[in-house]
Amino acid sequence: MRADGIAEWVRGRLLDLLPGWLDPYVAQIPDWLLIVAAPTIVLALLLLALRWGHGLWDAGHRAIDFILGKRKPEPATAEGQAAIKRLIEDVLAKLQDAEGRPLSADAEAARESAVSGLVTEDSEPAREAVRDFTAGDLREGLDVLERQARGEQAQAAGTWRRLGALATGVDTTRALAAYEQAFRLEPTDFWTCVFLARLRAEAGNLRGAHDAARAAAAAASTERERAVADSELGDVLVVGGDLAGAKDAYEESLALAERLAADNPGSAEAQCFLSVSLNKLGDVLVRSGDLAGAKARYEAGLALMEHLAADSPGNAETRRDVSMSLINLGDVLVKGGDLAGAKAAFEESLAVAERLVADNPGSAEARRDVSVSLERLGDVLVAGGDLAGAKAAYEEILAVAKRLAADDPGSALVRRDVSVSLNKLGDVLFQDGDLAGAKDAYEESLALRKRLAADNPGSAEARRDVSVCLKRLGDVLHEGRDLTGAKDAYEESLALRERLAADNPGSAEARRDVLASLWGLAEIERSGVTWAAVAERLEAMQADGTLFPADERFLAIARERSGR
Repeated sequence: MRADGIAEWVRGRLLDLLPGWLDPYVAQIPDWLLIVAAPTIVLALLLLALRWGHGLWDAGHRAIDFILGKRKPEPATAEGQAAIKRLIEDVLAKLQDAEGRPLSADAEAARESAVSGLVTEDSEPAREAVRDFTAGDLREGLDVLERQARGEQAQAAGTWRRLGALATGVDTTRALAAYEQAFRLEPTDFWTCVFLARLRAEAGNLRGAHDAARAAAAAASTERERAVADSELGDVLVVGGDLAGAKDAYEESLALAERLAADNPGSAEAQCFLSVSLNKLGDVLVRSGDLAGAKARYEAGLALMEHLAADSPGNAETRRDVSMSLINLGDVLVKGGDLAGAKAAFEESLAVAERLVADNPGSAEARRDVSVSLERLGDVLVAGGDLAGAKAAYEEILAVAKRLAADDPGSALVRRDVSVSLNKLGDVLFQDGDLAGAKDAYEESLALRKRLAADNPGSAEARRDVSVCLKRLGDVLHEGRDLTGAKDAYEESLALRERLAADNPGSAEARRDVLASLWGLAEIERSGVTWAAVAERLEAMQADGTLFPADERFLAIARERSGR
């Protein structure tokens, strides 16, 4: 190429690259200067081309990786933010679909935080877990995170907590193991202690649950955390049969909750926690025989939740809390003998739960809530003589409970739900005259409850559950004229109940249980239990105000049969 040709080529490239307002100046550059600068300009153009090409190549790779799920969306862009939100919602939906039981608000928050961290973490294990979760392969996703947690030492406690939060409600055994690891590495983390206490209690390890609840109390640094710790301790003490200790813990938690709600009147969270605290105290008051005190707490809690639901009608969790509060109120009305009031409360609760299922048909929690309402309504139907309606309700409940137990075999809670449903079905079959069907249901329930009690010998609740099944089995054997079998079942039930009553003398429920077993034995000649002894026990409860109003008729019957 001639020299003047080289100069013109370089001048043309500069005119292409530089802004138009510089064109007159480029035109005035001498040819010799353009020829001298040509090698430098060519090198600069080559570098620009390479950089542009690399950027295009990298952008192409990013697009391909994102499409294949190998790279997280870029959070700095609006499109990336929208993609992250969709991923989080997708993973949460898959986890919710697999829930074997309802989660607390704290557990829901922990799960949402864990999913958000997982979706935005730029690591191959996190990307792989997200792909598994969105594909519906939850177990494989949890496996990936467990391998990651086991392979990491730095920040391992947080990784284990994330695994525990994601597995809670999906795989109880794995969730418990994850929080155990997190607690071992960081025993002063408050929420680790709380969730560990809950999971240990659910798995039947009451002593461990008590230790974790105490650790939570020691780790608490705010009023709300102290209130939560007191509430968790109360839960463990209830299961262990220490109603007096549970009542003290719940009252301390309630006092803190009332102060928090007063200080934050606009906080829905503070009002909701206050409602939960009122309901928990109501529960322990029922078991202690204080029905009036329990009813007052339940009504106050229900009023709070109805107010919150009216303020946020689209909030499913608040509407669910209304449904649960109605069930608590209905329960205490049943014990007080107000069946009409109880039926109205249960029907309202069922209507709320069914609307929640209609809004979210894939939710295991919503389906279980319908079962709970149906169970309570079934109890009222039985009391009102509608055995066919009650039987249909109990069969539906049992089917749901068995599916949930199969999905989460490590959960003692869902296995107990199966036994409760079997007992309810057995009751209605018994009343309908199907003694063989009732006996089969009671025996299946008894086998389940004995395994649960063997897994957790320190649980007063588990031992009481066994005694309940034995009493029911004794009733159906007695009706079938197997008096020897009935006597054996009643005596085994009575032995368990007398030990429980001795361990917890302030429990009206425990004393009532003893009376139920004594009643069965009194109906069998030469059992060694007289009607006079039964009447004396009932009179003692009437004297100290712990006899339920609905049980007053039994005192009259016992007196009559004793000849008094």
